[in-house]
Amino acid sequence: MMSNHNNFPIELGQFRDDLGLLEDEAFQKGFLILDEQGNEHDMMIVKTFTYDQIPYALLLHKEPSPLDGTILKVEYDEEEDEFFLNHITDDEEWERMGQVYEVIIQLNKDNPTDK
Repeated sequence: MMSNHNNFPIELGQFRDDLGLLEDEAFQKGFLILDEQGNEHDMMIVKTFTYDQIPYALLLHKEPSPLDGTILKVEYDEEEDEFFLNHITDDEEWERMGQVYEVIIQLNKDNPTDK
């Protein structure tokens, strides 16, 4: 994901938070995400969803950017009783989430007022 072809405007209210993470102040503030080259990206969660019984979060750049967002896996630490985001390391899972990402973005582009 993190490619250079997403140039249409996205409004945060257009996405749903299926997991309820956006109610947590820690998740509302955003995250610094490192890409493969070690560059920092200031991003925020705009949608959470479950795919194949695994929770994920769609993150987009806080400021307008020519770069795409990314999808991270949402995991839960029972000892700390908190959620955290984790990179997707499995190649097949990454490919599936790339397809899901494209569908989510295309649906938002086609139905900008859909909530």
